[in-house]
Amino acid sequence: MSEKRRREERRKGRWEGKRRSTQSLYFTLLHSTSLYFTLLHSTQLNSTNSTQLNSTLLFCFCRLAFQEFFVIPTGASTFSEGLQIGTEVFHNLKNVIKEKFGGDATLIGDEGGFAPPCDVVSGLDMIMEAADRAGHLKLISVGLDVAASEFKVEGKNEYDLDFKAPSNKANKDPSLLLTGDELIAFYKKLIDDYPIRTIEDPFDQDDWANWSSLCSDVGARCQIVGDDLTVTNPEKIKEAIRTNACNALLLKVNQIGTISESVDAVKMSKRSNWGIMTSHRSGETEDTYIADLAVGLSTGQIKTGAPCRGERTAKYNQLLRIEQELGGKAVYPGESFRTTSWMA
Repeated sequence: MSEKRRREERRKGRWEGKRRSTQSLYFTLLHSTSLYFTLLHSTQLNSTNSTQLNSTLLFCFCRLAFQEFFVIPTGASTFSEGLQIGTEVFHNLKNVIKEKFGGDATLIGDEGGFAPPCDVVSGLDMIMEAADRAGHLKLISVGLDVAASEFKVEGKNEYDLDFKAPSNKANKDPSLLLTGDELIAFYKKLIDDYPIRTIEDPFDQDDWANWSSLCSDVGARCQIVGDDLTVTNPEKIKEAIRTNACNALLLKVNQIGTISESVDAVKMSKRSNWGIMTSHRSGETEDTYIADLAVGLSTGQIKTGAPCRGERTAKYNQLLRIEQELGGKAVYPGESFRTTSWMA
């Protein structure tokens, strides 16, 4: 979720059976902080039940526009295998980053992800290299959390992917100022070149036209996830369904405020054949309820940070316990994470 949407939520005063399936994981591998100058304490990792890491003590000018990069162990046959795959890719990514940028670039951040000084394409290349070194290149897919509301040019159909550059125009790269159509073309090229299966918040929360264009173009092969767009709100979800703006819901209970409203949002989304990604928030605790919620509602996907920090690993440990309790009844969706059973 973008900082813009978080500020709006704070102003509005929003509050932070039988189980049949475990979840696909999203491990956050790379993360871009919303600061222009990052204390290279950051690089984040995600993988379908998200995992993230960060890095350094060095002042670095980080221009990475996209907020998060995920690794998704879609080739695993069980949750525990998927967790192992994501963790091994994560540790190999640390080595890749260290070799390219030094040890200072491998400190972990708020959600466990790394934040090296890279651009979108080189970030994806490092993730693929890490997966290859781990021996899991054919077992993983990739996801993006763009948080595009952060770099929408106000009043124009433009997005500034170099928005973190100093205000001095001489330092900005004009090739990174893209129209809505050009940004759609960029996403389509990334999907063609990398195994990207999910993109979250690809456009500003009020840019419904471009959301609908992208979803119509790539929605069959790539999940388009609404977070800032839908905010777990049934009324917003209704509009997104009507306009075909996205085809997946980011489920955050404290976005809408109650469990009952969250369940209504999931039901509405599932009736429209949407995917559901249960999600953590940046300021997390070791409470594990979202792991139970994800399994109980058969969301098929959970994003909860990198496999390193206690408030992130607590959710993974709970999912491991659920898998052990279910035994042979546990189902890991893998490649089918977008189309799970109705509800457990």
